[in-house]
Amino acid sequence: MEDTSDGLEPSSLSAKLLALLRLRRDPDGFTPSARDVAQATSTPGRRKPVLSHGQVNSLLNGTSSNPTSSTIAALAGALDAPAAFLLPGAEWDDLTALTVYRERPEARETLRLMQGLEVQDILEITT
Repeated sequence: MEDTSDGLEPSSLSAKLLALLRLRRDPDGFTPSARDVAQATSTPGRRKPVLSHGQVNSLLNGTSSNPTSSTIAALAGALDAPAAFLLPGAEWDDLTALTVYRERPEARETLRLMQGLEVQDILEITT
């Protein structure tokens, strides 16, 4: 995983989606297509995917930039990424931190226990 934040300004949804696609390259170096992503939004028991190829394509090229929460959830599931990463705002641009938070219960517990501590105490604990 890589941190997509550059510290300057928040990444757009289309930039975040393109970063996730680059991380999902196949062994030949090809990124999944919009059609592949749309197909990956299928759920068991449903004939059609949650998102159409056109919806995914619009989100990838930036012509649609205000998706619903169900669209965000479907994209995150299809790309195996934390849904929070696709939210607007610089605080959601760190893919590595969000992935660790999602996949590691001990990281969530550590953050919960550190809540309310002074910055100096947190730095002392981490060193």
